[in-house]
Amino acid sequence: MPKSIVSKIEDALRRRCGVRPGHGILVAISGGPDSTFLCHALREIAHRWPLRLAAAHFHHGIRGPAADRDAAFAATLARDLGLPFFSGRADAPAHARRHGLSLEEAARELRLGFLREAAAGAGADRIALGHTADDQAEEVLLRLLRGSALAGLSGIPWRRGPFVRPLLGTRKAEILAELERRRLPWCRDETNSDPRHLRNRVRSRLLPLLREHFNPAVEATLNRTAALLADDEAVLEDLARAAFSRLENDAPAPSGGPIRLRVADLLAEAPAIRRRVVRLALEAAGAPLRRLVAAHLLGVEALLARNRDGRIDLPGGVRAERRDDRLVLHRGEVPAASRPAPAAPVAVHLPGAWAVPGTPHRVRAEPAVPPEDFPRAAPLPGGRTLFVDAARLPDALALRTRRPGDRFWPLGAPAPVRLKGFLSRRGVPRSTRDTLPLLVDEGEVLAVLGVEVSHRVRVRPDTRRAFSLTLEPR
Repeated sequence: MPKSIVSKIEDALRRRCGVRPGHGILVAISGGPDSTFLCHALREIAHRWPLRLAAAHFHHGIRGPAADRDAAFAATLARDLGLPFFSGRADAPAHARRHGLSLEEAARELRLGFLREAAAGAGADRIALGHTADDQAEEVLLRLLRGSALAGLSGIPWRRGPFVRPLLGTRKAEILAELERRRLPWCRDETNSDPRHLRNRVRSRLLPLLREHFNPAVEATLNRTAALLADDEAVLEDLARAAFSRLENDAPAPSGGPIRLRVADLLAEAPAIRRRVVRLALEAAGAPLRRLVAAHLLGVEALLARNRDGRIDLPGGVRAERRDDRLVLHRGEVPAASRPAPAAPVAVHLPGAWAVPGTPHRVRAEPAVPPEDFPRAAPLPGGRTLFVDAARLPDALALRTRRPGDRFWPLGAPAPVRLKGFLSRRGVPRSTRDTLPLLVDEGEVLAVLGVEVSHRVRVRPDTRRAFSLTLEPR
């Protein structure tokens, strides 16, 4: 092989793919020209480094006799090169139906799973795939047409986990010319010319049009653009990972449990970082990243922007929920936090101060004199102090937390309503509703401390004596 082509691959192995002398590489052979060429090139490089090579082929159960031919070719190529060979087979259409995937997604999932198992069996450090510079150009255009953020427009990575792509800097025309020069056989996949597939139309129609009428070196331009965007994406990704780690630590969840992040903390991040943090959180929750599209991330953004609870379903059975001040990401159903058992009420006689069991609060009641200094209805700024008409308070008062069936008469309302609905309409976070102290007369709620007093005991123009009710931390 010409030294120039092999040198490019050798340089890519070292600089881009993290391969070192002594490493083991499993070469994925489809039977097409790219993986066939890669197998021959790595065999030549292996003698100089050295490298431990093995080969693998996966039969997707899709193309009938043509796929059988490819499998036989891959086995023969590995044998002729003296490489250990691993083969696998599955029914991709059945897997797609069973798991609700597209045929392409199902085939990829099965193939990558097999390659990981084969690499473990071969003791390989890396799995080499045959994607070329032409594949990179096609992928960038496809993602642009479908709509993609910076990560998508960065294209196919040289390395992700154990998977490496040493041919990303090599054009397919170079590979075909070298195979022809060497008289090396390879298999033609007839589905690569099927115009029903968008990728094939990009390859056979769109790219030739761009070359002829807009940019003769469009593939090189797209590859260079992807490389520049990948550098930018790497910096933003590092910042996002640091932010995700910080936000996750600020809102810890049980190991293996749902991911919980504070909405206010997320909204405080720059949009570019916030979107990546959400993507990292979705990945941690089990969402398959390849199936996430811009619409999914925009749906999560809408959850963050709204001022009420809600949820959306995402790929992989993952659900994103807005619960009060938290974004919760999980698979399956996660019950809301169980309500604590109500503590015994505390009998009170105004004035005075009392700690309220089951809450982190203390309530302080003081005479409000002179009358003109206290507001007639609404609480003071911040909602910590409310005023009640002393003449309309019953003798038997108590402080406690809410109970099922509690009713409350909101200021200005025509009649009492369910306390649960009132708190929801007032936007009181669900996580704090069970720790709000209530001033009650038997079964009637006269004040929700820190929120509102009952219409029954409100301060009126003729009020002559009142009490202030202040909510304080213990």
